[in-house]
Amino acid sequence: MGDTPEMLADAGRAAVNLVLSQSGIEAAEYMQRQFGIPYLCGVPFGIRYAEMLAQNLHRVICKEPVQMPRRGQQYDTVIIGEGIQSVSLADALYADHGIQCKVICPLPAAKGILTNPDQYLYAEEDIQAQIAADMPKTVIADGLYQPLVPKEIRFINLPHYAFSGRCFETGFMNLINRNIEEQLYD
Repeated sequence: MGDTPEMLADAGRAAVNLVLSQSGIEAAEYMQRQFGIPYLCGVPFGIRYAEMLAQNLHRVICKEPVQMPRRGQQYDTVIIGEGIQSVSLADALYADHGIQCKVICPLPAAKGILTNPDQYLYAEEDIQAQIAADMPKTVIADGLYQPLVPKEIRFINLPHYAFSGRCFETGFMNLINRNIEEQLYD
């Protein structure tokens, strides 16, 4: 995104790659194989989670174990979306505000991204049935998923290009290194 060919030629000298979405996994794996560059998946949402991610990037470079927040099995919020971004948001809401979330990912996710209780559910009717079964207090998802959510559940529209393209472009939020609860829940 705006890099010159010279900058791209130097990419093999990076110390670590940060993968922000599923579409970057293949490139990160290639760079790991070809150049020995390790990678970490995550988006620096929130404030505490962004700090944790920065510390984990350093740990990856130093070949130390990564330490991520551990969400529990009980949750009152469901996030529907792309795996890396949704798990990052769930982890950030937990790390920053103690909000327990489950992720429903309608796209294939890289191995290890989704953890229990997260789910890969492709079909809309499966997503709708799971939300009806879970009955969370809140669902955070792209606006195109709102018809799948019962009216008594709070729906927070978080537009995503992979789902609605530019339909909800005016609703895009920058949640990177910011108070995400304030932006999402106000």
